[in-house]
Amino acid sequence: MLSDSSIKDYIGRGLLKVGPSPQIGPASIDLHIGNQLFRSNAQAHFLHNQEVDKLNRCETFLEMLEKMEEPGALPFDQYVARFGDKVPETDGRWVLEPNKQYYAQTAENITIQRGVHTQIATRSSSARNGLRVQYSEEKLDKADAFEGKPFLVINTYGTHIELPKNYPMCQMVVEPSRKLFTEEIKEGIRNGDIDVSGGSPVIYSDSLILTFHPKLLRYNGKTINPAKDSSGCFDEVDITHGYVLESGRFYLASTQETVGIGKRHAGVLHELGIMPLDSYRTHLNAPYHWPGSKHSITLEIVSSIPRHVKAGDFACRLLFEELHPECESVYNSRYNGQVGPTVSRGNLPKVR
Repeated sequence: MLSDSSIKDYIGRGLLKVGPSPQIGPASIDLHIGNQLFRSNAQAHFLHNQEVDKLNRCETFLEMLEKMEEPGALPFDQYVARFGDKVPETDGRWVLEPNKQYYAQTAENITIQRGVHTQIATRSSSARNGLRVQYSEEKLDKADAFEGKPFLVINTYGTHIELPKNYPMCQMVVEPSRKLFTEEIKEGIRNGDIDVSGGSPVIYSDSLILTFHPKLLRYNGKTINPAKDSSGCFDEVDITHGYVLESGRFYLASTQETVGIGKRHAGVLHELGIMPLDSYRTHLNAPYHWPGSKHSITLEIVSSIPRHVKAGDFACRLLFEELHPECESVYNSRYNGQVGPTVSRGNLPKVR
């Protein structure tokens, strides 16, 4: 994964362009939502899927794929004209409903030369509000060069959102690379480049297994405005002696462990990948943990079925990627020093 200095070098050499003015972090570029938002039209998708199902009986697999028209298969304007309903704007904000899918483009115009690989992921402040943002095809790594405003697919997970226009919702990483192996993680801990304390972390399968903090924040149904303090939209729950997650309810949890990462690496959060412990989604919305000060990691959780959790249970896996070269500056996060689950601080000024 490229660090800030290499991203600047790519921009300087014309391999990557983000306009009008890129906001570069330790190993990513912030991206903002554009001026239009469309809600996915379920009826239009249903009718189209019926047509595809008929094709499945009479045409070849490749012919069927050409006509499926997933997000990104058509230009943005054509796709939303067919499968989207424009969301009205009120006082510079859109109202997003729970458990819905939306389409938008970035405010930034992006040019990526052939052979440069990038990936778009949600920023942590958006993920804590129950949002997941991704590029329509997961990665901007086409064989040909890319130029334009990426097609974003936005999902809400159980929360009501008042989303301001031009809000910094996602981030782009450049040249995602290989993960560290188990022995390299142990070496990083020994030399202090990976600093972990508290809880009962386990190193397993090239990752650090982290555990649940005793506190949980339960979304209470109030409307979240990312430009305002959202602490009143969550109720605190003590899970020291166990708690049953409600099906479909959005929660903010946290790791017991505090983790700090030096300038040579970045962390990438994954679900456990162990059945039956994967009945809930854990922090897939915003997976990156950037170099910076030591703090616990807030986890976004939605469970598909009622699920018992308890402080100290295994929560997620933290993998590590190398940065090329080490970053010039660490991430001065609004969440520096956090202990336990923390609501979005996207309403606060950036830490300089």
